[in-house]
Amino acid sequence: MATGAGTSGWRFKNWRLTMKIVTPLAAITIVASVTLGAFIYEFQRSLVVGQARRTGQAIAAQIAAERSVYSSMVIGKLPEEGFQITPTSLDKFRGIKGGVPLPASFVHATSEQASAKGYHTADLLSLWNVNPKKGPRDKFEREALESVAKNPKSIQETVDGQGDKARFKLVTADVASAPACVDCHNHMENSPKRDFKLGDVMGGLVISLPVGKDLAAARSNAFYLTLGGVVMLGLLMGVVGIVQVRYVSKPLSALTEAADQISVGKLDVPVQIASDDEIGHLAAAFERMRESLRVSMERMRAPRR
Repeated sequence: MATGAGTSGWRFKNWRLTMKIVTPLAAITIVASVTLGAFIYEFQRSLVVGQARRTGQAIAAQIAAERSVYSSMVIGKLPEEGFQITPTSLDKFRGIKGGVPLPASFVHATSEQASAKGYHTADLLSLWNVNPKKGPRDKFEREALESVAKNPKSIQETVDGQGDKARFKLVTADVASAPACVDCHNHMENSPKRDFKLGDVMGGLVISLPVGKDLAAARSNAFYLTLGGVVMLGLLMGVVGIVQVRYVSKPLSALTEAADQISVGKLDVPVQIASDDEIGHLAAAFERMRESLRVSMERMRAPRR
C-alpha cells in the first residue's frame, strides 16, 4: 500500500499547480529548441550547398566551353590547314615535334593552375580512362560516372568529408563534342574503348569545392540563433511562471486558508482578493458565504425574546 501511495504521488494530477504549468513549458522549450536548431542548421547548410552547386555548375560550364573551343579551334583546325600535329599527354607533348596537349590534358593543365590557388579542383575522369590515375577514386565517383554515362543530362553531387576538410563534389557528363576527341581516344593503343562516336559520354567532369569553413559557419549560426531562441523561450517560461505564482497560486492559497478558517468557525476575517478575474469572482463568492454564515451564527447566538 505504501508503494502504491508513493507511486501515485508522481502522477501528473497530484502535482502542484506551478509544476503542472512549468513542467510542460520546460518540455516544450527543450523540444522547440532542438527542432529550431535542427531546422536552422539544415536551412544554413542548404544555403551553403546551393551556393557551392551554382559555383560548381558555372565552373563546369566554363571548362566545357574552353575544351570545346580548344578541340575545334586548335586540335581540329590545324590539321585542316596542313599542320602536322600529334595530340598527346602533358608529359610527352613538349618532346614531340608538332606535339600538342590532348583536350583532356589541356583541361587538366588549366585546372591545375586554378586548383593551386585553393579555390576548387577540376578533373576529367572516366570509366574508360587511358591514364591510370584518371579513373574513379571512390564509390561516389564510380556511381556518378555510371549515372552520367546513362543520362548525360544528369548532375551528381555530394558533400564529402567532415569538418574543415568537407568538400562539395559535382559531376557532369563529359561529352565528345568534337571529332578530334573521338579520333584521339579511338586510335590510342592503350584505350579500353575504341568505338566512341560524336556525342557519346566519354567520362565525367568532377568539380570539387571546399565547404568546410562555410559549414562550420552554418553550425555556428545555428547554435547562436538557437541559443537566442532558448533564451527567449526561457524568458517566456519565466514570465508565465511569475504570473501563475502571483495571480493564481497565491490567491488560491489565500482562498484555501480562508476556507480552513471558515471550517473551524472563524468568520470575522474577511476574504480580500482584489481582482476581477475568475479567482476574484470565486473570492467574492467565498466572502458572501463567510458573511452569510457570520450573520446566521450571530442570529443563532442572539437571546430569544
